[in-house]
Amino acid sequence: MEDITNCFPLNGIRICIDNKDSNMEGRAYSPLWEACITFCGLEELLLKADKVFDEKGYPQAFQEKRSFLVQKSRPTAFRGFPSPETDEKTILSQRGMLETYDIVVESRRNTSWQGCVYKAGKKIGDFCGELELIGCLI
Repeated sequence: MEDITNCFPLNGIRICIDNKDSNMEGRAYSPLWEACITFCGLEELLLKADKVFDEKGYPQAFQEKRSFLVQKSRPTAFRGFPSPETDEKTILSQRGMLETYDIVVESRRNTSWQGCVYKAGKKIGDFCGELELIGCLI
C-alpha cells in the first residue's frame, strides 16, 4: 500500500494542518468519526484519536488502559471491523491550508501507535510510536 490517493482505509486519519505558528493547529478526519476533530497541538489530536480508537475497538489496542476513575462500562478489546461513519470521498476532498498528511495506524502495541505517514498520496515514512509520528509531521 504505497499510494493511497484512490481509497482511504478505516484505520487512516487525514490531518489537515491550517496553522504552524507556536503549535500545529488544524482538523483531522477518519472513516471512524462522524465529524472532523479540531485540534490545537498534535498531542491533543493523538489523545482524541486514541479515545475514538478505544471506543470503536479498531485498530485494536493490545493492552487495556487502567484508570483510577470509575468507568460505567469497559469497551471490549475486539469488536471486528466497525462500519464507516464518513464517506472516503468526503475525507479525500479535505485539504489543509498549509499541509495535508495521511497516517495509517497499523497497530497499537505496547500502548503506542505503529504505522505509515503519507503526503500527497506518497509514503514519506514509518513510525513506531507517537514521538516518531510527530517527528514525521514536523
